[in-house]
Amino acid sequence: MTPTRSTFAGLSTWEIVFWYCLIVISTAIFAWGVLRLILKYRRGRGSLSVDQPLRRLRRTAAIVLTHSWIKRRDPVAGAGHFLIFYGFLVLFAGTVILGFQDDFAKPVLGWDFFRNEFYKGYSLFLDVFGAALVVGLAIMAYKRGIQRPFRLRYWRPDRAEGEDGRRLYVIGDWTFLGILFFLGLTGFLLESFRIAETNPSFEVWSPLGWSVGKAFRGLGLTGGTAADAHFVQWWVHGVAALGFVASIPFTKAVHMLASPASVASRDDRAGRELPAIPPDAKPDEVGYGTILDLPPRYLLQLDACTKCGKCHAACPATNSGYPLSPRDLILDLREVAEGALGIRHELRLEPLHGPKENIIGDTIRPETLWSCMQCMACVEICPVGIEHVPIINQLRRRLVERGEMDSMLQQTLESIYESGNSFGEARRKRARWTRELDFDVKDIRNEPAEILWFVGDYASFDPRNQLVTQTLARLLRHPSTRYGTSTPLSAWTGTSCTTRNSCSSSSMTGASRPRRRSTTASPTTIPARSVATTGSTTSHAECSRRSGPNSSRCRAAATIRSAVGPAADGSG
Repeated sequence: MTPTRSTFAGLSTWEIVFWYCLIVISTAIFAWGVLRLILKYRRGRGSLSVDQPLRRLRRTAAIVLTHSWIKRRDPVAGAGHFLIFYGFLVLFAGTVILGFQDDFAKPVLGWDFFRNEFYKGYSLFLDVFGAALVVGLAIMAYKRGIQRPFRLRYWRPDRAEGEDGRRLYVIGDWTFLGILFFLGLTGFLLESFRIAETNPSFEVWSPLGWSVGKAFRGLGLTGGTAADAHFVQWWVHGVAALGFVASIPFTKAVHMLASPASVASRDDRAGRELPAIPPDAKPDEVGYGTILDLPPRYLLQLDACTKCGKCHAACPATNSGYPLSPRDLILDLREVAEGALGIRHELRLEPLHGPKENIIGDTIRPETLWSCMQCMACVEICPVGIEHVPIINQLRRRLVERGEMDSMLQQTLESIYESGNSFGEARRKRARWTRELDFDVKDIRNEPAEILWFVGDYASFDPRNQLVTQTLARLLRHPSTRYGTSTPLSAWTGTSCTTRNSCSSSSMTGASRPRRRSTTASPTTIPARSVATTGSTTSHAECSRRSGPNSSRCRAAATIRSAVGPAADGSG
């Protein structure tokens, strides 16, 4: 008996035709859903194009195939997803091979390769990776249902208990897991019923199906009974598989498409450099105020979110009780995008939103945006490359443009605008800390240096921190260390250095008042091999020691330092 099998064994002609009709319908629904996603992304501000496509493709392939981002800080979940990913990928490839054999190779080319040694290897490979899929799903079910880590709970720090509105997400997570379980188990049952019916010796190359099939035969499931069970299971498994394919653009499974694209589109400079505001920008073109203001790649990133909660668990604001969860901010924006531009909008499914509806207010609360500490922990840990912090910064820009901020923040921004520093001191006093030194500090504007030392506000003006600054200057005064400062020009900045060979500092000098613009002007580049910064970390600790970490003064200072970018006050 030749090792092979017929895909449509026991089916009549009309049943085969009906099956191909279902394939066409499933593929059409899938294609329509993908088209709607693309049209949604195109409605964002800007273009979908990316630079260096080949480099991004190589990087994406390495990240996706090795799971290097997914396994960070949770190797068990990483292993589970690894098994699911490769199990699903191999089973999908097996289905494609079978379709190629039945629909092209054999009828068109007259080439019947699905037999003998190829079939044996095919059977073993799919059995092993099918088992890997089921094991990976079991790991995820254990994590979600039994272990239940903090990151997988839909607790929201910005809402009262019972107002999280995430029950549908819980149902969706378990439904997605259950469907994959169902597909994997029904696939093995289909194989087992076939083996119980025909009992071919070569099917020993399908070890799991062979074992279960032999068990069924031992229970008396043979002949016509096994054939009937196989027929029913063929349709159950086949229709479920086609239904899953059709549902991909509409369910959590969309991350299978969006996540690799999100990784590919991620900006390498995210969190390091703020986009410059065009000099002729209108008020409604500064920052993000509606869902249409987000660029296409950010709309794509919203769909890429898998709700894994890693950013939720890593965020210091979330863990400190501040009303911010990076995960929930992304999910709230996704809800608006779907209700205003996406498939839910096309199908008229509630809740619906207007494309020009203000997203800052009920959807994203101002206190949520000001709670961000700009540490970039969420961006660093995200397995699909979502840029939470740059999105938050653009939403903050819109708040600053409107003048909607805490009064203390407004006052401090005005001080920065007037004097170039958060202390409100005269610019000429910034370099006074150097008077106690018995040597001159090199001015990098006049003499080249390997290290640019940016001295922040607290390091320059606070008496206690000046002692630390002076000590560091003495330590740096080593013959092998060529450093310099730009002290006379060191106004309060929103960003620090972006690369080893250049430093982008966004000075308040020349910027418009906070009520009308965000607090940064166009970046300027200062050549330097590396950068040292002082000021912000010490200042926060000093403030906490003097006034308590939860005092209004400290919280306002922390807000000011992070209002514009991740390196406010000169910290990198």
